[in-house]
Amino acid sequence: ARPDYPQPPKFMGMISTPVQGLEFPVSIAVDKQGNLYVNDMPTHAVYKETLSNGAYTQSTVTTNTVAPQGLAVDESGNVYIADEANNCVYKMIPANDGSYTQSLLIEGLTSPTSLALDGHDNLYVGDNFGNVWMLLPGSDGYTKTNVASGHGQIEAIAADASGNVYVSDTEAQAIFVEKPGIGESEILSTGTYNWGLAVDNVGNLYITSIEGTVTEASPIDGGYATILLNNGAIDPRGVAIDANQNLYFTEAPEFFGPDRKSTRLHSSHITISY
Repeated sequence: ARPDYPQPPKFMGMISTPVQGLEFPVSIAVDKQGNLYVNDMPTHAVYKETLSNGAYTQSTVTTNTVAPQGLAVDESGNVYIADEANNCVYKMIPANDGSYTQSLLIEGLTSPTSLALDGHDNLYVGDNFGNVWMLLPGSDGYTKTNVASGHGQIEAIAADASGNVYVSDTEAQAIFVEKPGIGESEILSTGTYNWGLAVDNVGNLYITSIEGTVTEASPIDGGYATILLNNGAIDPRGVAIDANQNLYFTEAPEFFGPDRKSTRLHSSHITISY
C-alpha cells in the first residue's frame, strides 16, 4: 500500500467495561475531553459519563424526550439529540453547574434516527425514510437541506473533517459516502444489517452489526480493508471514537429482552500504525 494512505490500525485487544446498568443504549457520542454521552431508550434519557482519573461519573443531560436516538456533541459541549417519536432535534446547552438547558433546534422531521457533526460543526441528520439532511441556522431558526436521498432505512451516519458524510443503509447492507461537490458512491458492502457507524481523523470507519460484530474498514489503495475488532458482542449498537483512538460501543439487549439490565457500554483501545 502507498505510504500516504492510512494503514489498518493494530487492534490491541484491550476491552474494558467503564459503564454498566443502562437499559437500552443505542447511540453514543464522545467529546474532546473523553466524556461520553449515551441515550437510554426506556428511561427517555440521555446521560453524560464524565471521565476523571480513569473512572466515569454519571449525570443526567435530559429525561425530557420520548424516543432519543441519534446523538452528537460539538466543540463547545452542546449536545444534540434526535427524537424519533417527536420528529425533532433538541440542542442541550451546558451551564457552569453541570446542568443543561433544552431548546428545540428543528421540528417537522420524519423519524430522525441519527446525527453527525463534521469538522466545522455542521450538523447532519439521517431519517428512517432514506434521507440525510444538513441543518442550517437562519433568522427564523434552523432549516434543512437535502444531502442524500433514495436510501433504505438509515440507522447511522458519520461525517469527517472534510465534510464527507457516510451513510449506513441497512436495507442495502452497505456503506455509502456523500462527498461535497462530487456526489455519492457505495464504498463498502457489508452483507449484514448494520447498527452503528463512526469515522476517525484519518478516514477509518467503525461499524457495528446485528451479527454481534465491531468492524474497522480502512481506506487503502482506492478501496477498503476490513478488520474484525470484536465478535460475539451482545447486540452492539452505537459506536464512537475519540481523539486518542479509543473506541467505544454500546451493547443493548435485543428487543428489550429479559437480560436488559446486563447492558453495558464497552470501551476498546486501538493503535494506528502507518
